[in-house]
Amino acid sequence: MDAKMLQIPQVQVQVSHRLLPTYTALANLGPATATQVSKMTGRCRAFESKNLNELLSMGLVTKHHDGHAQVFKSKHYLLQTAFQRFYTVFSSMCDAILLTLDQGTIEFANEAFCKYFDLKESPAELKGLKTEEFIERITKSYLNLEEQTSRIREIINKGQEARDEEVAMKNGKIYLRELVPIIVDEKPFGWVWQHIDITERKKK
Repeated sequence: MDAKMLQIPQVQVQVSHRLLPTYTALANLGPATATQVSKMTGRCRAFESKNLNELLSMGLVTKHHDGHAQVFKSKHYLLQTAFQRFYTVFSSMCDAILLTLDQGTIEFANEAFCKYFDLKESPAELKGLKTEEFIERITKSYLNLEEQTSRIREIINKGQEARDEEVAMKNGKIYLRELVPIIVDEKPFGWVWQHIDITERKKK
């Protein structure tokens, strides 16, 4: 899955200490005016209006007019909203879905993923876990642990997608595995992992 298809903007949040409260407030509020942002930060409206327009010039927020009001929206909010739509779809899928971020953490897992790998945690409890530690845990479910651990690391290190790889599991099942990098504005963002149970299909 290529995130460029989702038209998701690259978000860079390297902003000054002066601008950071403004940016954070807007990310939490969603679309908001300078007045609404100032109420959250406790700073005057004129000050926040200046900050918002500076963030606009940096490409970190968007702006549109609603009547006479200027409404700002952070690109971080846009990014999260876009992914949230996909999380809703992924949550109901019978295939195991995992999303890891390039910063080294788990962003999302669906219920099916937890069942496929006999995980005790709920999908919500997996979010934020370190990817490296998590890989060590789930690869223990593979029949050929060392081989599959090496293969996964090879895929991630090369940054190349892997599709339709059949993997044997210790529980006797056979999964079809895909690891697909997510690219946002030509930069790595993370990975989508998908496992499909093809055990019954292989018996035919």
